[in-house]
Amino acid sequence: MNKSDTLIFTIKNQEEMTQFACDFSRLLSPNHFIAMQGEVGVGKSTFVRAAIQFLCQEPDLIVPSPTFTLFQQYDAPIASIIHADFYRLSSPEEVEDLGWFDLIQDAILFVEWPENIADIMPETHISVKIVDDPDFFDAREIVIQTKDMAFLNLLSNKFPTQNENA
Repeated sequence: MNKSDTLIFTIKNQEEMTQFACDFSRLLSPNHFIAMQGEVGVGKSTFVRAAIQFLCQEPDLIVPSPTFTLFQQYDAPIASIIHADFYRLSSPEEVEDLGWFDLIQDAILFVEWPENIADIMPETHISVKIVDDPDFFDAREIVIQTKDMAFLNLLSNKFPTQNENA
């Protein structure tokens, strides 16, 4: 991907992260594949939790990390939502044994550690990379990359003043 495929947003704290995740989720539809990237503890699960609670219209919904179960499934009015964590996978073939391809039909997917299934990610996946801001304790940069230019344009229009196009 290149700079024209990228949007960068600065988030000051966890409250802004939660709001951004909710606003981002408003733009999602079935078959969106969100590849969540970032170091351990940077806020991937916080982002996904807020997005799932918003999409399910249940702000108090318990959204546990699927590190040990590999994935959790949720029913939302818009679509089925799959939250997967593939940290423990060693190859993309392992997801086939889980019935992955049947499960993800018409779903919205949030996948942590997507690099472990890079060979089977759709070309138009949306990469959401969360990076610590070294100058501020709670601040993060959210780098969004995708070849789905329609989604990128929607996102850019949703956040015209926050966007720092790379």
